[in-house]
Amino acid sequence: MRLYLAECRRILFSLTWVVMAAVFVIFAVSQDVLPPSQPLQEPRPGGSYGGKASGNPDLIMPEALESLYGEFSANDYTTYPHGFIKTVRLKEKKRVQMAGILSELTGKPADELLKAGTDASSQGMTFPYRGDELVPDEDGEVVILPPEAASMSWGEPIVSLAQGVTWDLFQELMGEADRLVGGGSSYAAESLSSSFGMIPRTYEEAVADYRLIVSHDRFTGAHARLFSDYMGCMMGLLPVFLSVGLAMRDTREIRPAIYVREVSSVHLVLARFAALVTLSLLPALLMGAVLTGLHIEAYGAASVDLLAYPKYILAWLLPTAMAAISVGLFFTTLTGTPAGVAVQLIWWFLDLNGGLPGGLTGNYAGRLSPRHNSLGATQVYLDHFGELVRNRAAIALIALILVGLTIAVLEGKRRGKLDVSLPRFDKRDPKA
Repeated sequence: MRLYLAECRRILFSLTWVVMAAVFVIFAVSQDVLPPSQPLQEPRPGGSYGGKASGNPDLIMPEALESLYGEFSANDYTTYPHGFIKTVRLKEKKRVQMAGILSELTGKPADELLKAGTDASSQGMTFPYRGDELVPDEDGEVVILPPEAASMSWGEPIVSLAQGVTWDLFQELMGEADRLVGGGSSYAAESLSSSFGMIPRTYEEAVADYRLIVSHDRFTGAHARLFSDYMGCMMGLLPVFLSVGLAMRDTREIRPAIYVREVSSVHLVLARFAALVTLSLLPALLMGAVLTGLHIEAYGAASVDLLAYPKYILAWLLPTAMAAISVGLFFTTLTGTPAGVAVQLIWWFLDLNGGLPGGLTGNYAGRLSPRHNSLGATQVYLDHFGELVRNRAAIALIALILVGLTIAVLEGKRRGKLDVSLPRFDKRDPKA
């Protein structure tokens, strides 16, 4: 315990921890989770309740086709190739290839599509209005009524599918379009159903979701899940700087003390790992306490789960923090360099890119940081709960294996039987 507390003090008063905590808070504020943007409210009849994926090819195909043609005409494609938004403009050769894809989809000649696209791009393209009827509610705010409550005024489609285009062929051609713009677009096969063909949720569905939030989440659970989604994005990376920084300080300053035999390798590594995990989670736990107070003010103490944030932080964020810390400890102990930062950065980058452009809510499997980018969607969470538990257990197991390997490496170095430190070159050495 004494060693654990000593490690906690070293971390707490380091500049790296102060910067990490500040980044956590700034990120939470920037994403409107600290404080929450608005409290959850019971749906009212005659309002708009968002949309849901229909999974119906008859709805998906025409909508996706019009979207692709619109982006083709403007030569302005929105993609998420690395987890962040990117605008792509195709050069002439690829524009011709995209026109060929649209030609197969629409049955129109490619040169005609190219000419129409060029004219629309140069003159500024306008699309027919495709929304539902806009009406003011009882408070004077404008809402969008769903089809069953509105008199729909659909414009003529800009382009339409050619006869004989099946769902399989459509997916194949859209996949080609996605690859042509560099990937990460809404036209990838795995993104079509979550990006197009959305249908409005009904009032009854919205009420059922709200009641589940009240009964299962007790309000704070829904907020804590969204908080964990955003904090997980940062927790998958920032703690590695903390662990690498601490290990590198030892390498430079107190290496002789580390290699003495007074403290066992197991005791030393486990105390350090526990301290790093504690201090990595501390900013999230403190923000959770503040948010719980705000939710009590908004919903009433009797209506909220006072332990929602600690439960979600420990179950959702803890394995992610463990993974980032263990990568930093293992590779720094093994090589004596900050190599763990590079390894974790690659893992974090690939993971962040794994759920876009669509399907962020309920995206749990295989993730370093599970995604649930919705305030609510409790039934989706419950439907995928087993998947989430298996994911968190697997990530925690990977972290513990790396901690065990760190202990073995440190013990080998203390006994003088292992030295795989990366070479250091001195410019004054003529042999370097």
